[in-house]
Amino acid sequence: MPSDNLQVKHVNTDKEKEIIIRHLCVLYRQAQLRLDLEEAEAPNRPLSNVRLDDKSYIYKLDRSLLCCSSETQWVIRKEYLEVNPKGWYLDYVSRYTFQRMRKKAVREFYDILDLEAN
Repeated sequence: MPSDNLQVKHVNTDKEKEIIIRHLCVLYRQAQLRLDLEEAEAPNRPLSNVRLDDKSYIYKLDRSLLCCSSETQWVIRKEYLEVNPKGWYLDYVSRYTFQRMRKKAVREFYDILDLEAN
């Protein structure tokens, strides 16, 4: 007989994981921009609480990415953290190879970030 206390862990699909990673990386770029603009405006002024949060967020994503394989780091940086033209990867690998690499990279980065709901 099943227990009433049984918890079901939600597992996101690969597409959902990719959407989440893409969104987190957009937030990362926005945080970087805010920090850069504040630093340019007043280089010696202490950071505001919002900017300290931005700095912490950037650090956490950067640090998490360092725990990933070099291939995952390359894919996540080039595909999500940097602004590159569409199809940038074709200079390096085929479309099929890149899709496989991206799927693997998203899974690895997602797992390192430990984003599954408890």
